Amino acid sequence: MPVGPPGRWLWAASVAALCSACSSVPLERVALAPLESGGARPALACGYRLLAVIDRRATGEAAGSLGANAYSVEDAAGLVHRRLQADGFREDATLPALSVELRQLYITGNLSSKVPVAVYRVSVDADPPRVLRSRATSMNWNGTEAESRRAIGRALDDVDAQLLHALNARCRQHAPAR
Repeated sequence: MPVGPPGRWLWAASVAALCSACSSVPLERVALAPLESGGARPALACGYRLLAVIDRRATGEAAGSLGANAYSVEDAAGLVHRRLQADGFREDATLPALSVELRQLYITGNLSSKVPVAVYRVSVDADPPRVLRSRATSMNWNGTEAESRRAIGRALDDVDAQLLHALNARCRQHAPAR
C-alpha cells in the first residue's frame, strides 16, 4: 500500500519520535573517593618493604560506569600505596622489595550484577612477576555511587588479601632452616 504525502509526514514524525526516545542520557561524572581499606586483612608474616606502586591503567583515571554514573579514581597509585603501607610494610633496605603495578581498576555491570575489577602485577626482588585479579562480583541493587564505591573497595580488599597471602607463602618458602 503506497504512502501518500500526509502518510509520509506521519511516518517520518513517528520514526523521529522513536529515535529521540532511544537516545542515551549523558552519564554523570563521579570521582570515587575515599576507597580506603574496609575489612580485616591478613597480617604480614615477615618483613617486606614497599618499593613502588605504579599506575599502569590503560584508561587513565577512568574507572568504568554503573547506572547513570561514569566513575574515575584519581591518584590510584597513592591510594594503593596507602592501603598497602597500612599493612605493615617497613622502610628497611635489607628487606625484600615489593613492586606493584596497578593494571586495572574499574566497575561494570548489567541488570543483576556489578563487577568491580582490580588487577595488580606484583614482583618481589628478582622473583618472576605475578598477576592478581579480584573476584568480588556481587548483586546490583540500585547502581548508586555509594554502592559502586563499596564494590570497588571490596575489589581492592580482595586483591590486597591475595597479595598478602602470596607474600606470606613466600615468607614460609624463604624461612631459614631450623
